[in-house]
Amino acid sequence: MESTKDPFFISIIIPTYNCETVIQSAINSIIEQTFTNYELICIDGKSTDQTLKIIKENALKHTNISFVSEPDNGIYDAMNKGIQLAKGTYIYFLGADDRLYSNKTLELVYQQISQTGGDLIYGNVMVNNTVYDGEFSYRKMFNKNICHQAIFYHKQIFSKYLYNTHYKSLADWDFNLRCFANHLFKIKYFDQIIAYYNNDGFSISYDDTEFTRTKKYRYIKYGWRILPCDFTILQAKNIYKNDQINKRQKAWILFIYTITKIKITLHLGSCN
Repeated sequence: MESTKDPFFISIIIPTYNCETVIQSAINSIIEQTFTNYELICIDGKSTDQTLKIIKENALKHTNISFVSEPDNGIYDAMNKGIQLAKGTYIYFLGADDRLYSNKTLELVYQQISQTGGDLIYGNVMVNNTVYDGEFSYRKMFNKNICHQAIFYHKQIFSKYLYNTHYKSLADWDFNLRCFANHLFKIKYFDQIIAYYNNDGFSISYDDTEFTRTKKYRYIKYGWRILPCDFTILQAKNIYKNDQINKRQKAWILFIYTITKIKITLHLGSCN
């Protein structure tokens, strides 16, 4: 694994807003870690309860905890702000109502990264006493997302992509599709539980219709280079004919359809 001059190995980012009843539990799960080469950044959306007071008290006790508090445009806007402030080699996002699985979680992650490297390292989360959800492929991710509470991203990924704040609750799904479709990224799964994930939060309760409406289109747009050509052709036809997409998106699908037909004609190796 390449050495780093970054002051922290992991930057943990927690978006917060009026979460006074749960934030201390999330923070405790971090400060109790056996691995200590991390920073914790809380990005607060101008809470009106005691959330900010709790964060400030923790920051006074621990020099590797910092925070900002200002109005934002939702969870993913806060996550993008945290990315800009992060000093770590790897970046991890924890929900204010989630917590790390054990006090050795970061130590196990560090050991895994030291052994395998990688741009995106992910494990599992525990949700409702069930482990979610094993190893993912791009095809599997069409039907379900990897919880961001299970993923550690190398900071270089964010020089390529940021979260699309147009999607209010599923921008991380869109982001992960982009990452898995990028053949230049080294993606590694390891069979460890990273966090307890609370599935009663905003991402579950909010119906992100804009993402779900265009999911098939984005799945093909991002992944046409790695998907089987016959599958891409079929889906491109269906999307173009049946989905409510705009003229620009129709142009993209037509382009993908044409390039894929050329690949099939020339028998290029990427068509499997």
